[in-house]
Order: sequence, then structure tokens, then C-alpha cells
Amino acid sequence: MRPIRSTDQLVPRTTLYHSAFGFASVSKQAGDHVELEWERSGAHLPRSVRFEHLRRVYALCPAEGFFHRAVHKPEDLRQTLHSRPADALVWLLDDLGESQSLQDVMDWLVGRDLFTAKTFVRWWADAQGPAKADSRLQWRGDRVSLSQGPEPTQMHQLAPGLVDTELDVDLEDEEDTVEDADITARLASLTTETGELTFANPVSIGEAELPRTSFAYVGRALASSLARAHAEGQVLLPNSFNTVIFPDGRIQVSPADAPPADHKPIDDVFLAGKLLLESFLGRALPAGAEPHSTLPFLRHQLSELGPAVMAPLTAALHPEPEHRPTASRWLTQWKAVVAAEEARPEALDAEADLRCGYDSHVGRVKLLQTQINQDALWIGARGQHRMFALADGISVADAGTGDIASRITVRTLGRVWESSANRRHAPRRLLDAGLHLANREVCQQALRFARGDLTDRQPMGTTATVLATEGNRVHLSWLGDSRAYLIGEYGVSLLTADDNVSGQRFASWCEHVASSWNDAGHALVRYVGHFDEAHQPAPLPAHHVEFVLRPNERVLLCTDGITDYLHAHEPGLCLLIEELCQGQTPHEACRQLVAMANRRGGGDNASVILIEAERVISEA
Repeated sequence: MRPIRSTDQLVPRTTLYHSAFGFASVSKQAGDHVELEWERSGAHLPRSVRFEHLRRVYALCPAEGFFHRAVHKPEDLRQTLHSRPADALVWLLDDLGESQSLQDVMDWLVGRDLFTAKTFVRWWADAQGPAKADSRLQWRGDRVSLSQGPEPTQMHQLAPGLVDTELDVDLEDEEDTVEDADITARLASLTTETGELTFANPVSIGEAELPRTSFAYVGRALASSLARAHAEGQVLLPNSFNTVIFPDGRIQVSPADAPPADHKPIDDVFLAGKLLLESFLGRALPAGAEPHSTLPFLRHQLSELGPAVMAPLTAALHPEPEHRPTASRWLTQWKAVVAAEEARPEALDAEADLRCGYDSHVGRVKLLQTQINQDALWIGARGQHRMFALADGISVADAGTGDIASRITVRTLGRVWESSANRRHAPRRLLDAGLHLANREVCQQALRFARGDLTDRQPMGTTATVLATEGNRVHLSWLGDSRAYLIGEYGVSLLTADDNVSGQRFASWCEHVASSWNDAGHALVRYVGHFDEAHQPAPLPAHHVEFVLRPNERVLLCTDGITDYLHAHEPGLCLLIEELCQGQTPHEACRQLVAMANRRGGGDNASVILIEAERVISEA
């Protein structure tokens, strides 16, 4: 997709893309406005857009490119996918302008209704041969890009005092030696935003442009270095100056000359976690900032992280040393993450069944105060399609109430899902449509309560966290601070990021707009029930994460009555979630989580939904 630079580009039938609304075609220009015809119908879709707004918000799809054909000639494109798959992939990559994983390719093709998830798997079995043989396409593992020719090699000098050593191998057994070398070696060939990343010589981790897509591999390599050093009785003190990446992907940390007297090996794991966090954020944390306080907001800045990656990072950043993993345990966690992320695409099964448990309580304190539960849940099932929605109403509203807003939201989402469950709509488009409609309905009700005048009034609103699934393929969307976690053998990984004032300030700090940051401030900045400055309903864009849920994994949806009261900080919260869910059925685990939130204060409504794959993935 290309930027829009002049009105000359906007001839009739030009295809445009809006990240929230989807695809539209230009019908005509009228003065400084452009008339649009949307691919999908919807009352919220603008029919006439000023050029200046179009230029800032929309993107242009090249004529006869993939998306132009998908909108105007879908049957021709579908035929090309079968007869000339390499051509179709070239068109797609040229439109997108960056490399894509096989999962991304599937998302686009399924999202355009060219395939279902199941028929994509069958198509790829036949198409991968010609696609991988075509010289126009360059493959790096499961990622594909357009061939660009060789990139210049980045040259770095070996830091003083560091020498090469033998390739690190896993401490647990010899069978993993080849696997370790294979995984860590990929670091030298992964694609970044700035081109190919290769290391002719070792490079300090503080100087390296680490590709975010390799976070799991970097974490595993660093954990391997720590585990080996600790087995040899060394103290390391990892930091950006003494940590070096070698050409084969190994990471080596220089032993500390004079560690503090009270330093323990477990502190190395904390320092390594902080080093990873700062390396991928691209800057050191402000003085006095606790590394674990950034965790609820990381996915806003690191959206490329795999679903499971937050688990070992969170564990390393526990502020209480006795609760941090040892280096060998940390390595085991990173190994489990790498295995999970590499196996995830092959685990796709459109016929997989899910089961769930749920629970909700007004909260022990609010029950005594005779307050009502402002949380709302909705669960629906049709064949292999499921939807799970959870909302937490804003309690300070005086134009309507939070419980009304949350009920409207989950019912609207459910109504949109039920009306479309048997049609082949892409989940993201479906959930966006449901959240936009819910925003309009909540706003309209708020206006009725305010008798049309919102001056000095706080309109009702709500968070929304919603999962739509087909088999074990999961699409997660959210607005607000009701969270979702992935639970697996690697621990508990936060899938969402809080939409509040603190998160907004964190983003400003990450983008070098602000010089400092702290985690105070929990007022929501994204929610359902949003008005613009003219008091017109104005839906805010939702966040999206999509992945395959493996048979030994669970997804937990929960409101802040759970996260605020189970534990004071994120690493402790994740440990407790893992403990309370261990060995429990979904219903039992949900009851345990709500009961524990009440025992530890119960100052807010507490609601949970826990989802898991019920049976072993079948072979397609």
C-alpha cells in the first residue's frame, strides 16, 4: 500500500484502505472531497471524505495489485492463487511493502475471504513448491519477502577483552545441541525494518539492531549463557556493555570482576531480563522506574512479540529475588516459548473443540455496600465457532451507568457475531464492526440519559475484551484495561496492554516525546462509549492479536477486579494465576481466581473466563 500524495491518484475505481474500516473504492471527486463506495455496508462508514483527511489516514492500493484485485476481481484472484501462486504472493508482498510470515499470509488470504483457514492449509500444501522455487521470492524460515539482492554487511568490532569460545549447548541433554545451534543461528538472518541483520564480527548487545521478531531466540540464547556460567560458578552482571552476540547467534556475557558482596546468581536473571527489555525498547529505563511496572503496557510498543514471550520476561523481572527463576529454570521457560511459537502454525485445526469456565462476583466490599456488578459476560457457540466477551463498566458515569454500558456492549457484540457466524467474515472485521456498533449504542443511550446535553456530564462507557474463534484459531480484540493472558508450560504471558493514562505516558516516553515516566494514572483513554469533541459518537480503534491456541494452553480473560486485587505487581500476579489454575478444570480455576480476589480485598467487581482446547489437535 502506498501513501496518497495528490488528488491525481484518486481516479474512479481506485482502491483505498482504512485500518479500522477496511477497503473502499473512489467513485468520484467533488471539490476538496472524495466520494467513496465501501466494500462492506455499514452506517458508520464515511461516504464523503476530505482529501486532507484521506491523505493522513488512508492508504492507496496499487492498480492491479493484490488488494485492488481482491476488491474488484476476487474470482480472478482466487483462480490466480491456484494456478500461479507465486504471482499472487508477489502482488501481496509488493502491496504490503515488507516481509510476511506464513501466518501473516494466511491472515490476509482468509481475511479477504479467498480461503477458509482449513482450505488455506490444503492450498499451501500444493502451492509451497512453486512459491519457494520462484526467484522473485526470498524465504527465511517461514517468512517471505521480495528478492532485493544482497544487503551490505554490518561490520562491528569485538569488544576489548572478549574472546570466542565453543558453541554453547543445552545443559540438560545432548539431544538439544543441534536444536540450540539451529535456533540461535537464525538471529543472523532474520529480517528487520532496516534490512537484513548480519554480524560479520561479534557486537555488543547495546549496539546491535536486534530484530523484534527474534525476541524468543535472543531470550533463549541469553538464558543459555547465564545457565552455563552459573553452572561454572561465575557471576555475570549482564548489561549492554559486557554482553556480546556472536555470528552463530550465541550470546556471551563477560564475568564480573568485582560483584557486590550481596549479589546472588538469581540477580543475574533480573539484570538479563532488564537488558532484554531495554534492548527491545531501544532505550534505558528512567532512573527509579521499576522494570516490572512497564509490563502492562509493553504490547503497545512491542506488538510483534509472540503470544508466549511475555512469560519468561515477566518471571525474570520479579522484584522479589526469592520468586525469580534460576538461570536453568529461565532457560527451560525460554525453550518452551521457542517450541510453542515454532509449533503454533502447524497446530492449526479448524475442527478443534474448546471448553470454558467462567465466574463473576460483585466484590466482597461492594456487596456489603449493596452496589451492583458492573461487569458483563457473553459466551456463544455455533459449530466450531465460539465467541467470548467480557466488559467492565466505568463506575464514575453520571449519564447512564457502567452496568448498562457493559451489558449493551456484550449483547451488541453477541448480536453481531450471531448474525454473521455462518458467513465467512474475517474475525477482525467482525469484531471491529461489533465494537463500532456497540460504541454507537452506548453513546445513544448516554445521550438519552443526559436528555441530549452532555455538558458537564460523564457519559457511561465500558472496557471490552473479546475472543472470536474458529476451532483453535483465536482472534483477540480489546479496548480498555480488562486483560487477557496465555497460560502454558512456560508460565503466564500477558496478551493485552492497558489503555490508560499511564500507558499513554509510557508510549510518549518510548517515542522520546517525554523524558521520564512513572506508572501512576489509571483513567482509561480507550473504551466503548467514546464521543468526539462535538459530542458525536466516535468509536476508538481496537487492538488485535491473532494466534493458534495449542492443546496444552489456556486463555484467561479477566477484569481489573482480578488483576488489581490478586497481587500488587504483574510478576506476582502471573505466578499466582499459574498456581491457581494448575491442575484445575476451567470452572474450578475461575472460582479459585474470584475467591482469591475477594480474600485479598474484593474492592471491585471480579469476572473471569478461562478457555482451553478440549482435545488433541487432529491431523488435517
